[in-house]
Amino acid sequence: REGTINVLSHVLQQTCCHSELATVYERTVTQLGGPDAKESTSAQENLLSAYVLSGTFPAAQKLAMLLQKKTGKHEYLIKAMMCNIAQVPDGVTDHMLLKIATKMIFSTLNGKHCLHPQTCQLYVNVLIQQLQFTEAVAFVASDLGKHFGLPEQRYAQLLKCLDAELEYLE
Repeated sequence: REGTINVLSHVLQQTCCHSELATVYERTVTQLGGPDAKESTSAQENLLSAYVLSGTFPAAQKLAMLLQKKTGKHEYLIKAMMCNIAQVPDGVTDHMLLKIATKMIFSTLNGKHCLHPQTCQLYVNVLIQQLQFTEAVAFVASDLGKHFGLPEQRYAQLLKCLDAELEYLE
């Protein structure tokens, strides 16, 4: 049965039938014992990807939070935050989901749970989207900002923050 699901998922991915792919993985999770069953974790990870590809961000956010609770991996928390951000309409700078994402990402970084360059980048992007340029620059220059990696990467982030502010002011 697993081989059939793999072939079917490959065909659905290649034909951009992401909603149908999500349905396949939803049924697979159910057949494997439901969302709480340990055996269904892999299928849930695939389901999360299918939700994101199909633009079903509320379901993806909910599933990412469930996977974070189930596995304890903070990468799912970051994915949940990204799903929140994806639900914000383009050009909107003052949205509740952005504020929630900002607090959650900072809490994750401050708790030293997920100190990766990508998490730092996500935090800076959310601050810039909210036109909080000073806060973005302050973060990049802070001790937490060192998790961007090499000094050149931090400088690039500082330039990005300043460029975004200049573009906004023009």
